[in-house]
Amino acid sequence: IEDRSLYDRPPSLTKSWADGPVALLGDACHPMMPNLGQGGCQAMEDGFAIFERLKTATNRSQVPDMLQDYYRSRIVRASAIQGLSRIASDLLLSTFTFPWKPSEGLDAPYGKGNGDFNFDAVVVNYLKYLLPGIFNLQFTFLYSYHPYNWTKEEVKQLVDTVMTRHKVDATAAWEKRMQAVEDGTVSDEAAGPSFFTKVASTA
Repeated sequence: IEDRSLYDRPPSLTKSWADGPVALLGDACHPMMPNLGQGGCQAMEDGFAIFERLKTATNRSQVPDMLQDYYRSRIVRASAIQGLSRIASDLLLSTFTFPWKPSEGLDAPYGKGNGDFNFDAVVVNYLKYLLPGIFNLQFTFLYSYHPYNWTKEEVKQLVDTVMTRHKVDATAAWEKRMQAVEDGTVSDEAAGPSFFTKVASTA
């Protein structure tokens, strides 16, 4: 039950992700554990980095050098996040799964009671007091990649626009569903399950 088919590999520090006019991105060049949810995020960052370079190309002969620049610009950050993801995975699997409690005594970490002292379990037990600060630094780094520096007003406007559009679209979809049921062109059951119908029926 502890066998997880999840794999990563060491950062490609000595071998570029690019060769001529071809380059790798995402898990193809820096696979990582999923514990920080960064696999897809790093692939998108890679894609943006490639776009930023290729958009200025005026001749195909420039592409190989641009892709090498893409690799150099991404290797440090991607490698660091690979490492953070591995640490998060190891802590979750080997330590937090079976936390040690001081009341168990030093000879019984993980509930084994076999006299083996598990240093990691004891350290993490007390490290938990520092974890909020550590997590804050970690996620500040993860979310520090900002291709575009949004202002507070721009973020608010974007959120308001999305929420307004969602409300309009959701209301239109709901009214269309109810109209179809009312017209008899589709039964309530055929229209599919509805959160609102379920709430009304259980109220």
